[in-house]
Amino acid sequence: MSSTRKKKKTIIFLLIVIVVGLFAGLIYTNSRQRTVLSERDKAKADKEYYLSKMKECSGYANTTNYVVNTANLTNCGGSLAVNRLYVAPLSNIYNNYCRDGFGSAVYGCAYKYSKTVYVCKPGTSVYDKKYAYSTRYYIYYRTFSYSCSEAQARNTIRHELLHLVYADLSSAERANVNAKLSSYRYLYSSQLAVYPSNERDEELFVRVGADGRYVDDIELIELYSKVSAVYTPQKRSYYNGLAEEADNDIDKYTSMSNKYTAISATSTASMAFTASALVYVIAKRSTKTNKKKMRKKSIWDLPIAKVKSLAK
Repeated sequence: MSSTRKKKKTIIFLLIVIVVGLFAGLIYTNSRQRTVLSERDKAKADKEYYLSKMKECSGYANTTNYVVNTANLTNCGGSLAVNRLYVAPLSNIYNNYCRDGFGSAVYGCAYKYSKTVYVCKPGTSVYDKKYAYSTRYYIYYRTFSYSCSEAQARNTIRHELLHLVYADLSSAERANVNAKLSSYRYLYSSQLAVYPSNERDEELFVRVGADGRYVDDIELIELYSKVSAVYTPQKRSYYNGLAEEADNDIDKYTSMSNKYTAISATSTASMAFTASALVYVIAKRSTKTNKKKMRKKSIWDLPIAKVKSLAK
């Protein structure tokens, strides 16, 4: 075999290797680009989710009830109040809806099974009288009276609506919430002491949220924002930060995808050029081989006498 033929075979082999390598690289590049685009789509979905969460329960109550509108409720809290809240004179709250015995000042209550909340009407009051003892000449009574102010009504609205939020939690969710609020228990120890032990966790949850205490936990923030607008800025800030991170990821994956597109285009062009060169070399080699074969064939087709004369 001549050195020229060896060189041509080597060139053909190298061109084939280059084409195969470029093809394999193109497949890998396209695969990576699909992965990057999938991650970008996920980041886009995450951003939309974070933006929706940022808007969820982030508005303010806008009802026909002045006290509800000024109770610093979110739009979700306002909707809950419209559907579940009944405002009644304090005498009805004390004597009928939420009675807790003589001497107990009560401004409202929540019926968790019917999901109904009763709150006192600002400006109303109650007076109660109870027999104490009597002498020969006098009968002595104990009296008890108090009034409902706008501030008390507003706080009671937040308080009682949060009871409904807690009632909607599963047992596992309640256990999680109770654990997160354990550090606040000492702040309300005296207030919780008057409640049965099985009601203290719920009361702690309600009091922390109704008072608008700072909580550094998004799950608690989301629960409290179903009623109280105090937590709206925290919630917006938290999800806005996540949306910005997702936006950065979108830009990053878009940039990576563009790079893979450029690499893919370069690989495709290189592969096309190399494949063309390979076809050209193979075609040229085949043409020379066919010419040699034709030449041999034409010699053997001549008469023997002619071949001998050519040999001379």
